[in-house]
Amino acid sequence: MRIPLMYTLVTVIWGTNWIAIKAAAVDLGPLLASGLRFLVAVPVLVTLCLVLRVPLVFPRGLGWFGAFATVGYFGVPFLLLNLAETGISSGLAALCFAMESVIIVFLSKPMLGTALRPVQIIGVLTACAALLLLVSDVSASSWWAVTAALGAASMHAFAYVVVKKHGASVHPLTLNTLPMLVAGACLTLLGAFTETPDLTPRAVVATVHLGLVASVLGLVGYFWLLQRVTAVAASFVFVLFPLVAQIVAVRVEHVPFGLRELTLTLVIALAFTLTQLAGRRPLQLSAR
Repeated sequence: MRIPLMYTLVTVIWGTNWIAIKAAAVDLGPLLASGLRFLVAVPVLVTLCLVLRVPLVFPRGLGWFGAFATVGYFGVPFLLLNLAETGISSGLAALCFAMESVIIVFLSKPMLGTALRPVQIIGVLTACAALLLLVSDVSASSWWAVTAALGAASMHAFAYVVVKKHGASVHPLTLNTLPMLVAGACLTLLGAFTETPDLTPRAVVATVHLGLVASVLGLVGYFWLLQRVTAVAASFVFVLFPLVAQIVAVRVEHVPFGLRELTLTLVIALAFTLTQLAGRRPLQLSAR
């Protein structure tokens, strides 16, 4: 029962945190918003490591993996996400980022040896076509934001497959703590010299929420799932959280969301579902 419960928890957390990302990025600036959420989370992660006696340092021979996680999972992708949310709605950013699930499917074939079925190809093409129609309404001046969100999705997809291939023996807390500390310190330092933050109450609340709930519970929970199920099965949460994010965006940001937007969003979600279920294997527990 722990696996479906963790799926639900991660889905809800990642579906509702997009509005917090937007609030922090707009008020603080993308660099500071990215870095401070990590610095808020690090003390909790370090405490958990000490209490549970989990090593902070990566195992011998996997130092490169820690450096990769710092840059390729935390540093650059989260900065791109924060940049994207300053140009498009949080719901659209979530949908663009959810394309990570279909990217994982393609990367799983060459990197993990996962078979790619024809129905998955249909699902991927359908999702891409529906997303293209959905973002066609975005003004030309905001296309950079769509590109940034898709770039973050591509980097995260690659990182998740690398975790599945090389990081099965590394504890989820080890995977997150030091990389998050280094990335957070670098982003915050850069932001302090280049951005002029507006320290509003909503920015403070959003940063604390992102640091403690999204970065601790969400990321550790997903890495926990990733080490116990296939990469394709774990990515199934990306079918669900964009729907939650769109609902929150409509309610909070009051973004236009008519029948066309609803239909295309559901088509994308169904395409994700088709892609994931077609390649899904029985849940496999790891040696841990």
